[in-house]
Amino acid sequence: GGLLAGGLGAGTSKISSKFRPQDAADSIGEIEKIFNEKPTFQETKQIIESLKKGTSKEEIIGAVKQAAKDQGIEVLEPRILKAGELAPAVKRIEEKTKKLSPSEALSIKTELERGVSEEAIVKNMIDTGEVKLKVMANPMDVPTAIKYDQPAIVRQVEQIPEIKVPKVEVAQKAPKIEELTYESLEGTSGLAKSVKAKAIKDKMIYGFDRDFRELPTYEKRIKSDDMSKATDFVLSDYKSAEKVIFEGAKPPKDMLPEDVFVAMNAHATATKDVEMIRRLANESGLTGEATLMGQRIQALSQLNPDSALSNMQKVAKERISKVEKKAGKKIDKVKAEVADEIKKETRQSLPTKQDWSSFIESIKC
Repeated sequence: GGLLAGGLGAGTSKISSKFRPQDAADSIGEIEKIFNEKPTFQETKQIIESLKKGTSKEEIIGAVKQAAKDQGIEVLEPRILKAGELAPAVKRIEEKTKKLSPSEALSIKTELERGVSEEAIVKNMIDTGEVKLKVMANPMDVPTAIKYDQPAIVRQVEQIPEIKVPKVEVAQKAPKIEELTYESLEGTSGLAKSVKAKAIKDKMIYGFDRDFRELPTYEKRIKSDDMSKATDFVLSDYKSAEKVIFEGAKPPKDMLPEDVFVAMNAHATATKDVEMIRRLANESGLTGEATLMGQRIQALSQLNPDSALSNMQKVAKERISKVEKKAGKKIDKVKAEVADEIKKETRQSLPTKQDWSSFIESIKC
């Protein structure tokens, strides 16, 4: 939100005729490459709104880069290493850290090609505890030493009793926001890490924005953060999401079953999975619950009455209504009676001991 605020939204108040959903996907993908993390749900929504007002994707990406630089955030500019550049870079990094293995050197090459600076690579290795900054007789000879490990230098001098060193106030780093994780029942799907999954997720999020934009009570019924989490859950652990919807399994923490239902419907629509849409309409017990859960799912159906899910639900309800009208009974009672009749016929059709004896006699030579 912070990087996008102020830099976007230029243009007319009307929706531009040049708007293409693909521009939104391209902008989101480019921003993800620059910062090595996905835009939030709100940032994605802001990108889409800006494109609709006539802002080009180039202007959006440029505004985000400039906002990042203004806030002192390193903006990655991918580049191709020239012949002979890698070895000196690795040597400079080793002088400040440790001897690197071939695989670590290859990882360094990847980071440099992504646009990460040598200083940032060294700092990351020190911050993560992978290495400790080498001790130098005079740290002032290498100013970066103070920048990277000032507390360590102070602790080393403090070990000498006759030297008094003032305490150094070290600014506390903002806590890193942990990515949403789940306890997988089937293992993380490889699809969740693929380009195809990202395209599906972008399409799902765009669909949420389109469907909910005109709903006045949207914030009361379905929170955007919940839908973003549920989208990640469906993409990363599809089998567990199915169990939540069809088997009554408990969803991950801070997530409701209907959020998973709505995300699964969006996924099935985005991937044109007709069989899953049919199952959602007919097999899930969530749609029939006379609770807030049922009301929230119904709200989605009302937003898009021509969706495949809504149409299948209508057909199912009409069939149930006709059966109940013809039988003069509720569908649950009709099902129970049919099941009892099948069991009764099955028991009567089972062969008796005498039947088996007669059969054996008939096949004897």
